[in-house]
Amino acid sequence: EIPTGSYSINVPENLIHIDINPAVFNKNYPARVSLQADAGAALESLVQALRLDPPQKPSGEIRDQIAGDKKDYLAQSKREGQPGLVLQSPAQTAGR
Repeated sequence: EIPTGSYSINVPENLIHIDINPAVFNKNYPARVSLQADAGAALESLVQALRLDPPQKPSGEIRDQIAGDKKDYLAQSKREGQPGLVLQSPAQTAGR
């Protein structure tokens, strides 16, 4: 499970929840789409599908919204004494 800043973050309207255990769907946040699957396998399938039919590049407005949301989230997590979540690949964390 990914920490969510004491359940105080703004949840995206189109949240997609992937979990192998269907009993956890919609427990913390309502999901627009719930997929029962191994997360690694599901993400691999999504990446393959996106490579076959890539989405259009986001407009400047969407990029600005994403940047602003990220900045707000990191500021909120800092105010609440919880570091912002930073996802790293295994290659980035190797050797630590």
